[in-house]
Amino acid sequence: MLRDYLPSAGHYDEIAAVEDGRRQLRPHWRTFVGMLAALGLDHLDALAGELSRRVRENGVTYNVYDEAEGAERPWNLDLLPLVLPQSEWTGLAADIEQRARLANAMVGDLYGARRLVREGLLPPALVYGHPGYLRACHGINPPGGVHLHVVAFDLARDPAGRWCVVSQRTQAPSGTGYALENRLLCSQLFPDAFRSHHVRRLSGFFGTLQNTLLGLAPAGQERPYIALLTPGPHNETYFEHAYLARYLGHALVQGADLTVREDRLYLKTVEGLQRVHVLMRRLDDEFCDPLELRSDSQIGVPGLMQAVRAGTVVMANALGSAPLESPAITAFLPAICRALFGEELRLPSVESWWLGEEAAAAIALPKLKDLIVKPANPRLRFEPVFGSRLDAAGIGEWQERLRAQPQDYVLQGLVPLSYVTGWDDGRVVPCELMLRAFAVSDGRGGYAVMPGGLTRVAPPGREAVSIQRGGGAKDTWIVGPETAPPASLLPGRVTPAGLQRASGNLPSRVGESLYWLGRYGERSENAARLSRTVITRLAEAEPMPTDLSAMLARICVRNGLLPASGATEPVSEEVLWRSLRTSLTDAHGAQGLAYAVARTHQCAAGLRERLGEDHWRFLQRLHQSVERLRGQVMDVGRALDLLDTCILHLAAVAGLHSGYMVRDQGSLLMTAGARVEGVAFLADALAEGIAGGAAGSGALLETMLELGASTLTYRARYLRPPELLPVLDLLVLDERNPLSVSAQLIELRHALGMLPDHAAPEALLEELLVPSEHEQVWLDLLAGESEAVQMIAMLRGLVEQMAELSDAVTAAWFAQTQDLDMSMVTE
Repeated sequence: MLRDYLPSAGHYDEIAAVEDGRRQLRPHWRTFVGMLAALGLDHLDALAGELSRRVRENGVTYNVYDEAEGAERPWNLDLLPLVLPQSEWTGLAADIEQRARLANAMVGDLYGARRLVREGLLPPALVYGHPGYLRACHGINPPGGVHLHVVAFDLARDPAGRWCVVSQRTQAPSGTGYALENRLLCSQLFPDAFRSHHVRRLSGFFGTLQNTLLGLAPAGQERPYIALLTPGPHNETYFEHAYLARYLGHALVQGADLTVREDRLYLKTVEGLQRVHVLMRRLDDEFCDPLELRSDSQIGVPGLMQAVRAGTVVMANALGSAPLESPAITAFLPAICRALFGEELRLPSVESWWLGEEAAAAIALPKLKDLIVKPANPRLRFEPVFGSRLDAAGIGEWQERLRAQPQDYVLQGLVPLSYVTGWDDGRVVPCELMLRAFAVSDGRGGYAVMPGGLTRVAPPGREAVSIQRGGGAKDTWIVGPETAPPASLLPGRVTPAGLQRASGNLPSRVGESLYWLGRYGERSENAARLSRTVITRLAEAEPMPTDLSAMLARICVRNGLLPASGATEPVSEEVLWRSLRTSLTDAHGAQGLAYAVARTHQCAAGLRERLGEDHWRFLQRLHQSVERLRGQVMDVGRALDLLDTCILHLAAVAGLHSGYMVRDQGSLLMTAGARVEGVAFLADALAEGIAGGAAGSGALLETMLELGASTLTYRARYLRPPELLPVLDLLVLDERNPLSVSAQLIELRHALGMLPDHAAPEALLEELLVPSEHEQVWLDLLAGESEAVQMIAMLRGLVEQMAELSDAVTAAWFAQTQDLDMSMVTE
């Protein structure tokens, strides 16, 4: 099992120790490695494949933009966890808790008494010279004196087995959501081992986080509104933002979703303005407010700083902690801990020297070959420089640079990272690790430490562990006797008075994305059905009738599957096939299936916290079905297989929407979007069919039934070849056919009628001519073949009405630029 696991000398081995001259498994690893051996390498390799499949289906990503996969790069989760004993973790967690309290006290001092600077415990240049020191935060005293609600520490183990802190994250620490997803995935792969090892659960940490956030609201707020502020779907850790918002039950918002009015923070919703009391942010300080911080920020909220000063909203974490993330701070922490707490700092930092101190520079500069150069603050943006990789000339050049601007640089010692097992192509191999530990404020002056954290790994010899640079992650198991029952996120029993059935406060941006998710989903299905209809006809032995070929070409043009010239000039079957084949896989060219599916996936990716796992899984499968064929040669058989797969996945998504989504504002907007698209497509296709002479062509009528997904219904009712009157009755007038024009219009009117009142859509809905409500008019037209021109005009009129209605919906509920009505405010 471990024949390829060969750690290098000079590194701590997490799973084995040398005893009496022999390598022996450490006690807390023995049972787990035995279980792995019992499973066998082949079974473990199958589990690794299953893990990779689940990661992709769940859409777990870490976005990196300088790679081909970009925003779609799957999370690199290793099969085998890091196992640590409870006996070791108890002491380490207490040391991490001390570190978290110290960091919080330092932020409070920097913007309060400033004792650390006055007494010389921190050099003024390190504090006031740091671009992240925010003078606007002076005098702000958050509830309970807690500035840092979540803090993270990157830990490494030296060759002697001692943990030390390499860096700390105090602004907007990332990784808690990934740690939870790692746990959910890995515990399902090894359920027996997970139970028998009594792995400490993570829910208690998130329960503490939730309770802490609930307790931050200004006094007098019975139910505070909490939102999680994200930079948006293009951020590298957006998956985690959506995941945490869904798990904790908070709104996921972007800067454009928020506005400050009269020193209060509000969320722009479909119903109006909703007061926000607590903002859990995932933006670094400088981007949060373009008025007072970074003026070019497009993702912040103008006026947010003033709302924080006024005490009407609480930020978690508070602004202003960026100086604590500087590696230059670490050398001063032992003395600061003694001064503030009267205690020794129990968890040391990696050895560091800020070159702004002459004594530190004198010690560190001669040892540059064995150290790492890091920037003292973010003004200097460069990757750490390893002295061991520099030749003599490089050492000389760097020493001159460091002496010229010493205050800008820090030298740190290099910790040989410990080794742990990793899985690679059917083998257990060594990899180096770094552990990110998390602490959350408990609301009582202390911190609760997540039992485990986010373990990051990389192949040996990297000298740095970074997921952004291709590293991976592991679940972290703290094993030992069960010490407490599993914690729950539920605060207590819900009484009848606490029942909730309304789910308003839908951000306007989210509402618009849901509306377009409905439209693009329906557009994808229409493109798939149209493409399948045409390709099926092209695959037949006999050439298509001229009238059918011309009608299908016109419909393809109107739906972006064929260049516009195809509407006026005859199109050969070869040209039609070539255009359709391109539209199936080219997401950036013709607006065919690939384009519509890509836009559907893009809308859904920005709504991760709103979609259930099954909903997202089917959308992922749909997207991957098209992506796998990009750039490949497509024959008729593969094209039809792809279209069948897409239609099945789209039907599953539609079924989940109609059968499982709560009928809230988001669901209503999705329904409205789908029905707008569906009515426009079917009415347009029917108009083209009638114009093409459907009254006298069985082939055109069959095609119209197929595009309306009503072929079987027609055959079951009439048991005869299609005729114009019953075909149009089924596709236009019959309200019992859910895909008819009338049924879709009635559903559209109902969905929009359930949304908050707005005059423009309401007026258009009143003018909407639902064919079944004017049935006799339509029947008279259908009975007289000479009335085709009027019938076509009425169908085309419906298409135009859908475009006008869509514009009115956007202006009424989604527009972000108008002056917001302060009378529509929910406190």
